[in-house]
Amino acid sequence: MKKNIKDDKNEHSHNIMMKRTDRQTMNGSLSSPYQFSVQSRKYVFSFFLGFFFLISKNHQKSSTGLVE
Repeated sequence: MKKNIKDDKNEHSHNIMMKRTDRQTMNGSLSSPYQFSVQSRKYVFSFFLGFFFLISKNHQKSSTGLVE
């Protein structure tokens, strides 16, 4: 009985790890197109955020002439 409980715990933690990777790989292609669109939107948003941050930083540097 004790062995079964321990196996259940190991399997549970393994399932959590699998869910984490499944969210990135399987959900995008298998579970639903909505999930994939949300994920890709997140990537696009973070890309634009970094892009605008770079532009504003370069603009600041050129306008003030200061280099951090």
